[in-house]
Amino acid sequence: MSDQILTLHVGPSQLLSKLCDEIELEKTINNLVKWDAYSARKFFHFVIFLKEFSPSL
Repeated sequence: MSDQILTLHVGPSQLLSKLCDEIELEKTINNLVKWDAYSARKFFHFVIFLKEFSPSL
C-alpha cells in the first residue's frame, strides 16, 4: 500500500485569514463600527459569503 499526499489549492485565503488575525482586524472593526441591526445583518451576510469561498475561515 502506498501513501499518497493530497494537495489542496486554497489560494490566498489562508494568508488573508492569518493577516487578519495578526492585525486584529475583527477587534478594530468592532471598535470602529456602530453596530445597529442593519449593519450587523449586512456584516453577517458578508461573512457567510466569505466562508463559501474559504471554508477554512
